[in-house]
Amino acid sequence: RVGVGVGVGVRVDSKADSKPIDRAALKSEEKKGGLLIATALKALGESWPKTRSLPNSYVSMRSEGSWIITLALNMQRGQSWSIRSAALSMLTSVMSTVYLGSSPRPSALEAGDAEKAVSAAMRGLDDSKYAAVRKEALKCVIAMGKRGSSLGALVSGSTWEQVVTRVTVLLKERDDEILRLAEKALESLDAALEAASAVPMETEEPGMKKGGDMYL
Repeated sequence: RVGVGVGVGVRVDSKADSKPIDRAALKSEEKKGGLLIATALKALGESWPKTRSLPNSYVSMRSEGSWIITLALNMQRGQSWSIRSAALSMLTSVMSTVYLGSSPRPSALEAGDAEKAVSAAMRGLDDSKYAAVRKEALKCVIAMGKRGSSLGALVSGSTWEQVVTRVTVLLKERDDEILRLAEKALESLDAALEAASAVPMETEEPGMKKGGDMYL
């Protein structure tokens, strides 16, 4: 398990008590720390299994998915835009390939994990100051929508409605990339919600064969 954190230590010199605090230096150290965390989050996302067809991928997803999602959610509060953006990018990697089937193995995520993932994306969509964060949040929503009913069944309908509302608001923005991503996100969500309503109890991955040899 990879831990992400940063600490800034300040050594107190009794002979220099009267010296003023170098705020510029402290700011510089904070910025360096933020870059380190963002880099670590990106690396964590890049190390996430890129395939759902290997047994060892399932084991990693089952053991690490929940805490990574919780980390992504927690990083959306009180952090710099670069950290929030990196955390959402990491979350997109997870939600793109995490195993959500029901057979022959159970989903690597519980319903609570899926709700947390969607909540993290919504916090990013709510970031009114930084376009970079909103863009990463939209990419995350697109990745979630592509999972269809397998993810749709794990998240409440009211939560999905909140996501749709937030994405719709972004259609008013002037940034061309945000507009493109928002339109794509809505299309992705529509398909996912339609699939979820058509097969409410189905959580098997689209295209997977029941009793097949995937994840055996």
